[in-house]
Amino acid sequence: MGAEPGPGEDSGAATDAVEPEPDTATDTAAEATDEGGTPVAAATGVRTDVGDADTAEEDAAGGEGAAGEAAAAPIDGYDSFTIAQLRGRLRGYQLATVADLLAYEEATRARAPFLTMLRNRLEKLEQQAADSSPLQPRG
Repeated sequence: MGAEPGPGEDSGAATDAVEPEPDTATDTAAEATDEGGTPVAAATGVRTDVGDADTAEEDAAGGEGAAGEAAAAPIDGYDSFTIAQLRGRLRGYQLATVADLLAYEEATRARAPFLTMLRNRLEKLEQQAADSSPLQPRG
């Protein structure tokens, strides 16, 4: 009877056209800085340190560091080992395992006593491998 349609009813006319708002995230890049004023990665997940290293070798090492943190330790439970526990287990590990542990420790926690012990063991294993090599001159 002459009553206007209610809020839930359709009047048949398309008067409520919705225009999409422009996406401002793509128009302007988010720039975040730390306390020192250095640019840092914003919440977008974009890395700002890519290519900042002086050499390609350092860039590769930086990429491995990020991957190393995401990867699990080469030995289950390694992250909870004390220096004494590592010392007790170290003799049972092969050269490749010790090398992996050293790379993992350098990439993650970089604890000086652990690094020293792992480097010493790796050096000893490499020397033993060279001594037992069939290419080693016998005297």
